[in-house]
Formats: sequence, structure tokens, C-alpha cells
Amino acid sequence: MDIGFIPEQEIKTGRYGVPERVFAFVCFILGYFLLRSFNDAGLGAFVTVILTVAATVVYLRCKGARQRLPHYLYLAAVTAFSSVFLLSDDGFIKALTAVFVFGALSFYPYFTHGSGRGGFIDDTFVFDMIKSVLIMPFSSVASIFPAAFSGKREKKSGFRGWHIAVGLAVAVVPTVVVALLLCSADVGFNNVMASAVDFLSHGIFDEILWFFAGIPLSMLIFGSLLSNAEQKHQNVLTPEQHTRFKNAVSVIPRLIAYAAVTPLCLLYVAFLSVQAKYYFGGFAANLPDGMTYAEYARQGFFELCAVAVINMAVIVIFSVFTKKKEDGKATVPLKIFSVVLCCFTLLLIAVAMSKMIMYIDAYGLSRLRLFTSWFMILLAFAFIFIIVKQIFSKFNYFGTLVAVFAVMFGVLCFCNVDARIAEYNVNAYISGKTEKIDMLQLKGLSDSAVPYIIRLTHPVKDRSDEENEATIKKANEIIMEKKANRKDAYNVIHFNYPRYVAEKESEPF
Repeated sequence: MDIGFIPEQEIKTGRYGVPERVFAFVCFILGYFLLRSFNDAGLGAFVTVILTVAATVVYLRCKGARQRLPHYLYLAAVTAFSSVFLLSDDGFIKALTAVFVFGALSFYPYFTHGSGRGGFIDDTFVFDMIKSVLIMPFSSVASIFPAAFSGKREKKSGFRGWHIAVGLAVAVVPTVVVALLLCSADVGFNNVMASAVDFLSHGIFDEILWFFAGIPLSMLIFGSLLSNAEQKHQNVLTPEQHTRFKNAVSVIPRLIAYAAVTPLCLLYVAFLSVQAKYYFGGFAANLPDGMTYAEYARQGFFELCAVAVINMAVIVIFSVFTKKKEDGKATVPLKIFSVVLCCFTLLLIAVAMSKMIMYIDAYGLSRLRLFTSWFMILLAFAFIFIIVKQIFSKFNYFGTLVAVFAVMFGVLCFCNVDARIAEYNVNAYISGKTEKIDMLQLKGLSDSAVPYIIRLTHPVKDRSDEENEATIKKANEIIMEKKANRKDAYNVIHFNYPRYVAEKESEPF
């Protein structure tokens, strides 16, 4: 997948200039705000991502990177994903989004101005991921300090500032120890220090701690951009090395590989033949004798996971460690075995999905059920693309899989998971599709679920008075508890839209 990233010119390494000194201090600020705002991410996290994107563009521009339309579209997509911090109140989704956003931002300088080979995501994607995330940031991880405090040599002011900063850092521990001893030795001094600490602890001291805690993150941001701006490690994890690596580890004789996988395929055939009625009952929504919906769906899911992991491991071992033909391509039997294993896995994924749908119809949605279904669909795409790769050797497996993952991840992030779960369960209960509603599960959802929980504060038609009374009481308790927690934790930095809506709609309670 070509995303249009083209470095404009070679960057000469040397002593740090004005862009490095300015950007070093910007990174210190970004590290603080990133750590501070991503604790219950909201408006502050969204703004911080925008500032990080802007700082990245400006710095690379100063270093000669030629920014073209695909670059800006890429960053616009990253910024769009960061709006999840405003549109969702689900902590898990926001954590996944944070990993995705900063993973994408770490790739950006690598492909635009580093040694990312012109912006291609291809079969060497694993090498590129390791290099951009682990090698490039850490190769210049400590450079932020000399870059920030090194000025012109003739004035030496920068070096004096660097020396002062190091001296102050070294003095922290002995100063604290001596202060504690002096406080123990004199009551008057202890009272003065206690008053000072009490004054500082009302916000100032906490923010200082947040700043120092964010320094490692600042070091990684600066290290990543500096390494890519200087185009370091151009001879590390290259496509040529990737090819040599594949050839070097291709040591398993073909006959051994074929013989090892044949019993596994025969076992799958026998297993599916014997258990056909049990497995394919999921398509007809028929339960085997003596099993509940929960047992039926859960057993299918764990079997799917085990088979998928085993099959994926076998396919990886096949493609990586089995000897290839002289031209480096896989043999026909190797491709056939890979396709067969993928087909078995896809069959079990389809069966498991039918079971999951039946389970959801009976008991409603939950986070685990929704995330499991999402993962199974993504896993199905991964195996489908493996089949396509065996038929068309030039098919860009990683590029296509990354694109599909980005789209599916976007659907997961922007659908407002907790709101959809609550909406489905409440509607199913009110319409009579489900017998009961799991109030404990609704309680565990975020503020996104509040507008739908409020609907349960009114009697439901065709339900007994006792059931309505219990449901209304529990719904009111959940709303009041969430309202109290919201007031305790409210901060403009953590503002998000679902929390705002929940606050407005729960005002009468």
C-alpha cells in the first residue's frame, strides 16, 4: 500500500541547531500534556494530539521534508481518530485509540523523512514496525537534553544551563533527605516546611510530578523525530536484509513440513465429519441436547481461538521456515496446505459467529460479545488474505490487512460501543425480545449508556409490577451513582460529549 511518502533530501547530522533546541522544549511540554490529559482522555487529549501533529509537521518542514497532499490526508485521518476522545466515554476504546494514534504518528516521520523506503507497506512491514517503534526513538532517546541545553560554544550559556539542570537533578535526593532530618530535629522548621508543602500540594506539586513523569515520553517523541530527520540506520532492517533473513531461516525440509501438517488436516476432516450436527446446529439456531445457549456459544468460541492460533502458527512456520524454491517462492504443496488450513479456520469462524448471534439474541449484547465478534471478523479477513496471497504471489498482504484493520477499527471507535450495547439491550427488553435485562452489566458501562438507562426508569408494558419496581429502582440507583462520580471527577480537560449529554439528561434525578 503506497501512502505517498517521499523524502526530499538527505539530512546532514551535526550539532543541534535552533529547530532542535526549540523542538526539545516543545517536547517537554507535549510530554507533560500527553500524560496529564490522557488520564481519562477527553478534550485535553484531543487538543494535545492536534498540537503534536502540528509540531511534527513544523519540525520536519524545518528539516527539509516535502509535505504533499497524501501526507496531510494521513495526518487528517490520525486527527480524526483522536476525536474519539471527545465522542466516547469508554476507557478501553480510548486506550486502544491512544495506542493507534501514537503508533500512526511514530510511522509518519519514518515514512516521510526517515528510511521508510518511500512510504510502502509491504511484506517487510514487520521489520518497518520494529524499526520505527523500537529502534528509531531509542537510538536518540537521550538527545533531548543536550539539544535543549546546548547553545553556541563561544557563549557557553547553553552548556552552563545543561550543567545547572544536571546539578539540580542530582541534588533532589540529598536535599529531600536532609530536609526530612531537619524537620525531625526542629519543630518550628517542621511547621514551616509543612505549611510550604501544604501550599504546594494544592495543585502545584501534583503538576510538577506530572511534568517529570512525562519526561520519558518527551524523550521518545524527540528521539523518534530526530532519528528520522537525520535518516539514521538506513542500513538496518532493510528489504535486502529481510530477504536474506527469510532465506537463512528456511531450513525445514519440505517433506518434513508436508508430513507434519498432513495428520493435522486429516484430523480436522474427521473431527468436522463426526461433529457436523453439533457444529452446524449453530446455523439453524438448534441447541444440542443438554446444553444452554451460554455453553454452546462459549464452547464454540474457545475452540475457535485454539484452532485459529494453531493454524496461524502452522502457516507462519510453513511460510517462514520451510525451504523454498530456488527463486525464493513457496512450492505448490506448501500453498495448498496453507489454503486448506485457512479454509478449515474460516469454516469454524462462520460457525462460531452463528453461535454468537444466537447467544446475543437470547441474552443481549455485552462488551465481551461485541469485541469477540469484531475480532472474529478481523481474523476471518486475515485468513482470507492468506488464501489470496497463496494464489496471487504479488498480492500486498500486509498493506491490505492494515487498510482493513484501519477501517474496522474506525467502525469500532466511532460507533460508541457502550451506547450501542445499552441501546440494543434496552430496546430488546422493552420490546419483549429478551426475558430479562442485566442491570449489573449496564452499571459497568460508561456515561454513553445513561440516556438508554433513563428509559428503564419508567414502567415497561407487559411486565409485572414487581419486576418493573425492581428495574426502576436499580436504574435510578445507577443514574445517581454515575451522577455522583461525574461530579467528583469533572474537569474541563476530561470533557467529552457523552459525559455532557449524560449530565444534561440526568439533571432531574
